[in-house]
Amino acid sequence: LAFKYYFTLPSYYVLVMRSFVTLEGIAFDADPDFNMYTTSYPFALHRMLTPRTSEGRELFREALLSKPGKRIKVLDLLSSGPSGGGSKGVGASKKPARLAGAAAARIVIDALAQRDGRELRRVLYEADSGQLAEDLASRKAAPLRQALAAALFARNVEEP
Repeated sequence: LAFKYYFTLPSYYVLVMRSFVTLEGIAFDADPDFNMYTTSYPFALHRMLTPRTSEGRELFREALLSKPGKRIKVLDLLSSGPSGGGSKGVGASKKPARLAGAAAARIVIDALAQRDGRELRRVLYEADSGQLAEDLASRKAAPLRQALAAALFARNVEEP
């Protein structure tokens, strides 16, 4: 296909993909239930929530806030991320979705508390708080509320 449609990739990109495939194969040999996507999700989410460059901060802001009313896309975010159950294809997870949500909530709470979570705090400050409260109070956001409460509780228990 690459030759037919003149599709090219930079060599460094191909090497990175090859490295991931090799690492996933080694891990899969050690643990047949290993899933690279759910394993790397916490790191990727933390990196997304703590952009380091001005371009990254702008993309983060665009991804999280809607343009007209500065509404945080909370309900859209609830449908993304690693999900549990269902398929056994690439990226499928054997963990329940609630555990993935709790892990994501913990990462968000940790990012808010860390120095590099400044952009996340700015976005929350600038967002329409009334709309955010309305979204979080909705029935669809119940799993998020439970995950955030569990993450806050766990954080408070760990700290003296």
